[in-house]
Amino acid sequence: MKKLAIIPLLIILHACDNGDPSVEPGVLKVRIQNATSHTLENISVNTSGGIHIYSKLEPWHISPDAEYDFAYSYANISFTIRSKVFTFQPIDFFGEDRYEEGLLIYRIEITDFDKGQFSIEAIHK
Repeated sequence: MKKLAIIPLLIILHACDNGDPSVEPGVLKVRIQNATSHTLENISVNTSGGIHIYSKLEPWHISPDAEYDFAYSYANISFTIRSKVFTFQPIDFFGEDRYEEGLLIYRIEITDFDKGQFSIEAIHK
């Protein structure tokens, strides 16, 4: 009978687990996901709640965690690919959700290489 009681408890605990041991209560960690076939270099991420510089991120890889005070669903992000500069400069964050804890992943995709355009998808966990 005790074994049967343990199974529902394990299911509940698993359902509450966010699947990422690096997420701590009250802390915001940000990662960059390179969803391109290019190596990103000289990556600068400014969320207004912190600035971090990453030297290189290989294609299809995710950066290590970086702690920020807060972030929004997009950020000031710039990087280079083979000496071509890509930059996204937000004007403001009016109406955007402000994240102060959890894990936020900025997924970067190139939309037009020749024009230096890319998209940012924010995934908050």
